[in-house]
Amino acid sequence: QQQVIQPMVEPVGYQQAQQVLVYPQQPVVQNVQYTQPVPQSPAAPVQPMVQPVVQEQPEKNDLYDYTGLSILKMYGEDLTAKEYITNPAIARDSEIGKAIMILLTPEKSALLVGKAGIGKTSIVEGIAYRIIRGEVPERLKGYRVVKVNSAALVGKVQYHGKEEMIISLLVEELKQTDKMILFIDEIHTLIGSKDGGPMDLANILKPAIDRGMVKIIGATTDIEYSTYVVRDRAFLRRFDRVDVIEQDIPTTIEVLMKSLPKIEHQTGIKFKYNEYVTRLLVESIVEAT
Repeated sequence: QQQVIQPMVEPVGYQQAQQVLVYPQQPVVQNVQYTQPVPQSPAAPVQPMVQPVVQEQPEKNDLYDYTGLSILKMYGEDLTAKEYITNPAIARDSEIGKAIMILLTPEKSALLVGKAGIGKTSIVEGIAYRIIRGEVPERLKGYRVVKVNSAALVGKVQYHGKEEMIISLLVEELKQTDKMILFIDEIHTLIGSKDGGPMDLANILKPAIDRGMVKIIGATTDIEYSTYVVRDRAFLRRFDRVDVIEQDIPTTIEVLMKSLPKIEHQTGIKFKYNEYVTRLLVESIVEAT
């Protein structure tokens, strides 16, 4: 008898089941090293964990090292090195004369008091302008006038590896500098703090002023003078007040007329009118304001 081989019949739905079944793939882990734990004797004592000794790192000082640098060059502006087109302090001869007399007095410095924007800085520039032209007493000839903003003096810097106050370094530098007049605008910010705190940077300047090593011209407003400067009697005793008053209309017109070359230089605009018409224009501008 011949054996009949029946063909293999796939069950119904087998192909559909192959398409539906999804076999999850195992993640492939590479470069993994397995280490066997070191067997220890049961009688071996348990060693305590020793914490590593961490040495404390010194705090990093972010202050810039000012060793060998000049505070005057960093924060100051030499008014006697500027180029002046016209006299910067026109019609201020009285205030300039008083300030010069105070500077000639030993152990005294000048304090300009007036409204904001009235021209206190221009008076100091007028003194520098006269020093350049040699129109000052013999004792003030050859002096330099350096302007320093009071906000720049508040703070500390690193000097020879130690933190030093900027104003202290400035005083030490002024002691080694001959023929120097220091102009400090907004000088009331150096006298204590507004809440009565222990700031008092002006105390550092007092010994230098008493010995006559430092000549200072300060500037402040009437309100700041009566609020902060008056309450420091020791500081006030070392300064003589110079009032800077507001100029009248004729004086203002004269100042503008003599300042026209400076205005033309700054704006690049040339006045093509004659002096008579220009004066009429200036008068109308002053009266309108």
